[in-house]
Amino acid sequence: MNTTSLTRYIAFVLGIAFLTFSCKKDRPIIEEPTDPTIVEDIAQHLQFFDEPTEADERVHLINEPIILKDTSLDRSECQSYAAWAHVAEVVTLKHAGTKLSTTHVAIAGDLALVSYHQRGDVHYGALEVIDLKNPNNPKIKSQAFFVNADVNAIAVEANPAGNETRVWVALSDKTNGAVLGELILKNKKFKKNNYRQVKLTYKLAGAVSSSANYIAEAGDYLYVTSGRSNGGVFCLNKDALTLVGLKQFTNGKGVAVNGSVANSSTVAAIQSYTNPQIMTDLVGQAGFANSFAIGPVTHKNVGDELGGKISVAFAATDSPYLMMTSGKNGVIGYDVTTGETVFTSPEKMLSSGNSNGISIDDRFMYVANGADGLAIFPMAENGLPDGTSTFLWDMNEPEASANFVASNGSWLFVAKGEGGFKILKTPNPGDCLPSCSSNGQGVPDCLMNDDAPCATIQQKVAAALPLDQEAEDLHPEYFTGGASEILLQEETQIEVVFIEENTNLKNQMGYYFYDAECPPESPDELIALLLFQNFSADGSGGGLVQGNRMSLPGNFKAGTKIGFFLIRNGWNGGHQIFFTNPAFNNNNNKRGLLMYDADCNTLVGAMQANALPSFDADFRDMVFEIKFTTEGAYDPHDFIQL
Repeated sequence: MNTTSLTRYIAFVLGIAFLTFSCKKDRPIIEEPTDPTIVEDIAQHLQFFDEPTEADERVHLINEPIILKDTSLDRSECQSYAAWAHVAEVVTLKHAGTKLSTTHVAIAGDLALVSYHQRGDVHYGALEVIDLKNPNNPKIKSQAFFVNADVNAIAVEANPAGNETRVWVALSDKTNGAVLGELILKNKKFKKNNYRQVKLTYKLAGAVSSSANYIAEAGDYLYVTSGRSNGGVFCLNKDALTLVGLKQFTNGKGVAVNGSVANSSTVAAIQSYTNPQIMTDLVGQAGFANSFAIGPVTHKNVGDELGGKISVAFAATDSPYLMMTSGKNGVIGYDVTTGETVFTSPEKMLSSGNSNGISIDDRFMYVANGADGLAIFPMAENGLPDGTSTFLWDMNEPEASANFVASNGSWLFVAKGEGGFKILKTPNPGDCLPSCSSNGQGVPDCLMNDDAPCATIQQKVAAALPLDQEAEDLHPEYFTGGASEILLQEETQIEVVFIEENTNLKNQMGYYFYDAECPPESPDELIALLLFQNFSADGSGGGLVQGNRMSLPGNFKAGTKIGFFLIRNGWNGGHQIFFTNPAFNNNNNKRGLLMYDADCNTLVGAMQANALPSFDADFRDMVFEIKFTTEGAYDPHDFIQL
């Protein structure tokens, strides 16, 4: 064989060896196009739908409160309550009859984006835009389907210019492995002629990275992690989508930033599996020379104990404290400047689940704990979650686990894999949540069967409190004695029955409760729930009729105090609130009377909306009966006697 033939033979053998080696890689590597970001053949990647007709069928409105009690039973301090409005449940998307799994949620103002992928070997994903403008009736506005890629994570532009908003997605693409995609929202709908992408695999040396996992926006930059095999953390220019820098390593997981100031704020990225560590750098940089080792993150009751989700979030803007989900070990917090462990979640938080997702707002840290539901920690003054105060919501759904959570301080989304997701509204301190939704006249949708009040009760109230006469002049004793709240002596359920209203105002009526041994220091600490969003009779600006009955949610234990409130003209947008307990009112004005009728063996509430003193301060603006399912639930002698 001559020299030329030998050379050709060697080249042929090496070529075959290269092809054989290449076929063993995670993904085929193809030549990168000249312009790596602009996608001309969008239809090959995406399908778009606006306001899909079947979407409304997937949104099930709930509009009921969720009241959670602090489960930290070992504390000596008083336990506290917290409440959220459970607005809706959204059933997951389907593709070809197969349920997609909810993977991620991003909230921006009055819209939210939810991502999906299909489990198994099929690469298929989706995005949905949820319009939250009407807080009682979320709507699915737009959809984007990725025909050859799973969607693992989303980031929404924090401060968009004009009426267009960029949305970035972390993809696992069938052909190209780890990909960052960019779509544009305009008027809460996807623009169908705009899609850019960055094939992150081509930025790496060596094996293909099969999946982009998490995204963090920081000022002019995007940080994207990828793995599970080859990968790392990429720093991209947000506008050009060009590579600024790359730290290459295997098994990249979560990434988070504590601000957006270049060369000042901190970015942190997670490496998992056999070399678990947290790496940090300044925003705008990508060397990640600073790192410290962490313990292995393992998950229980799963096939791959090292392969589960790892989410991270800084405790606040400019905070050095990074909270990280750690599978079966719950949540661990680190000071990224020292590597010191500064927080560990209580052991009781988990029984069979794993901590998968985390989100932190100004008031709470939320943790998605798989089969154990959602854990909620108040944020303490030291900038860390309060580990001694834990609210647990198990969701009572064994078939769906909480795998991700997102909060922006106003809205809370809990993703449940193939179980879809929950939408909750976070009230501000002092807000009053409705017990349920209501119709156009403010009549509750959750009314019980009518229960006529005692036959003589209305006459007795009329005799004691004549219309258009000042009650305090007629009965000064009513204003110096008698309890302003109900102290329960036995566990009971409670109902409130509409008797009458005598005002041209459209007032709202509700109740509050607290542990008698732990009185609140201000009304902002109360859990206050609306029963009647418009306490107005049929023919008098509302739709209520005598005997309309509402049940207060749940059982109330002995030692609980129950009181009532009205919001003056609340149905018409009024905000002035008055409580039966004068200590919660301005100038300690008495605005409610609680009276016991021995003949009917019942309690009656009467409240005043208009200013005091006045000629019509008759305390007949709102009259209702209070019923208890347990005999002896309260002491009748505590109250004004009719």
